[in-house]
Amino acid sequence: AWFGQWGHQTCHEKCATPHFDSELLAFFDKHVAGRDVRIPGPRITVGQFDGRWRGETQWPAADTVRVPVELRTGRYTDRGLLPGPDREIWSVTEPFAREVHLSGIPSATLSLT
Repeated sequence: AWFGQWGHQTCHEKCATPHFDSELLAFFDKHVAGRDVRIPGPRITVGQFDGRWRGETQWPAADTVRVPVELRTGRYTDRGLLPGPDREIWSVTEPFAREVHLSGIPSATLSLT
């Protein structure tokens, strides 16, 4: 499996691991065509924002830590879809003291008034 931060339209440019084509063909051969083939590479390949890739043996990763994040008070006004790839950027915390890798499916419990 491949995980990363890319869109489907630009995947071949942005999500190409060094052996992406052979891994992809082997994946389809095994899981679609039902052939008995070995898929090369790690079981799970994760793309990072710095362009590097890392392999994982399970997902979520073994060193995963759940981190609750308290939202700051204030207001947010949706301005619709702005032009460009970074349509809306806002933060919910102060900067971290060390480098961290954030990934996963976010969840939120909101009380709106």
